Amino acid sequence: ENAESSLKSKRLFESSLDRLDKKITLRELATIEGKPLSVSNRVLSVTCSINSTNATKLRFNRNDGLPLFIIGQNAAPKGEFVGSVGEIKNWLISQDFDSSLFCTKWISNHYRWIVWKLAAMERRFPQCLGRKYLTYQHVLAQLRTRYEKELKGARLPAVRKILNKDISATRMTILCVSQVLRFRSKQKDGKTHTEVRLELTDGWYSLQAVVDGFLLGLIEQRQIKVGSKLMVCNAQLVGSDDGVDPLDDCYDSSKRNCQVLLKINSNNTRPARWDAKLGFVSPKYNHHLGGTFLVKSLRDVIPDGGAIPAIDLVVCRKYPKLYLEHISDSNHNIVETLHLTEAEEAERLSEHEARHQLTSEKYAEEARTYCAKELDEDAPEEWKKMVASGSPEDFYQQLGENEKINVDNWEKKRTTLLHGMVLKSIQDSLKDDSPNQRSSVPYIRLLVRSFSHLEDLSLNEAHNLNTDEIPSVELLFWRVSEQVESLLKEGSVLRMKKLAAKRGRFDEITLTAGPETHVEPLHHAPTYQHILMSGYKKRVPTSLVSINIESKRICASRETRDFDVAACIVKVLR
Repeated sequence: ENAESSLKSKRLFESSLDRLDKKITLRELATIEGKPLSVSNRVLSVTCSINSTNATKLRFNRNDGLPLFIIGQNAAPKGEFVGSVGEIKNWLISQDFDSSLFCTKWISNHYRWIVWKLAAMERRFPQCLGRKYLTYQHVLAQLRTRYEKELKGARLPAVRKILNKDISATRMTILCVSQVLRFRSKQKDGKTHTEVRLELTDGWYSLQAVVDGFLLGLIEQRQIKVGSKLMVCNAQLVGSDDGVDPLDDCYDSSKRNCQVLLKINSNNTRPARWDAKLGFVSPKYNHHLGGTFLVKSLRDVIPDGGAIPAIDLVVCRKYPKLYLEHISDSNHNIVETLHLTEAEEAERLSEHEARHQLTSEKYAEEARTYCAKELDEDAPEEWKKMVASGSPEDFYQQLGENEKINVDNWEKKRTTLLHGMVLKSIQDSLKDDSPNQRSSVPYIRLLVRSFSHLEDLSLNEAHNLNTDEIPSVELLFWRVSEQVESLLKEGSVLRMKKLAAKRGRFDEITLTAGPETHVEPLHHAPTYQHILMSGYKKRVPTSLVSINIESKRICASRETRDFDVAACIVKVLR
């Protein structure tokens, strides 16, 4: 039965290649392959043992071009074999390839990734590709293609562009995990510390990536492992201001001393589909998101996992603008912190300015007299005599031309210098008089919920959606501009980019926005019913009886902690 299934799959695969002009997608190939069967009977044992670290050591049979052995793992068999860098280089030269465009490291690098890819394809599709995909002829053919694209056509792959800093590392890219690197070191207390990093590849070149705590947990749980494809955006290339070329002798993405690292975080990393194409994600798929991906729900946000690339939020509550006031001492240590309303901020600012004006006037005359006396010690003798004379105007008229020029130049210079010295003297006096400095930052507090995209839900899920289960999150928007503030209205649905997410005091998520946060309404305005399904509730007055009952609940939601009341004041107690 298995033999018949294999023969049927083979015929279907060959007919598909003819129909598709020898081009077929991985998903179509998986359909043809059918249910995975045993690999050992259809794939050579040496192919099963190939990984990204030993792929360069694979050698092929010279006669049939099939994988023969891996140097270091098996003794060299009798007979002729091929696959060394020198042999491949000679073949490239014999094919009239320009030898000045490539080096031995270029050959060994691409040989590694081509062999690993072809071996993985055979293991994944043993019925269709077993013992005929990983061949020496196929490796040489793919090397020819890479030469034409990269070296002759100057179309550099994603990782090389990122390492060269020709393109920012923030661009959305799909990379494959080729190695999980573990570097052990002894600490001062004698304990062994293990640092975990990833080697990521686009199938052409590789780089080393450092991960945050959440991604590290996924690696330890083997949810991220060798062969996993990751979609990454807003990454950061650290370790070199000018970048590096992966073909430099000093560069090795598998070594601990690799200086250039890709810093990725959990909020900007997502698993990619198994058949996703490696490299930069085409702008046509995410141009409306500015080159990032959309986080669908606040439940998917990881506290301290980096900035959120983009998320659609419903503004459920907007509270009056407040100001965070800091009082700091002469050493810039904050000694007092207060939250002020707009009225209190205006009052404090008025008091501060009035006090500053009075103090400045107090020290101004004294500072001017002192500074003028100190400055006039360096004045020209003609100017000193003119000031000391009974009639400076008559004295000036009796001066020679050169002496008049000296006096005029000094007058101009003295005015500028005196103004600066007096201003500095007043500022120093103010610091001594009042060592505490005041600063304030405006912010708006919001309660938001993630907007439920109905197109992502089935009809049954949309119908049974429980809005009470959708969590609301506090969002603090610092230094908000007037333009952005006009968008922050209750019931509005906004797309926000570059929000910071942190864990609050009660283990809940708290979002933070600032001037760097981009805010815009959705291109297609959602219906009011759609907004209600996302958990938004319009403000309505609450009775005092309901407030009394709600106050006795132990676990109250963020919305139920605040009430809108319409009541009559019947008595004022003093």
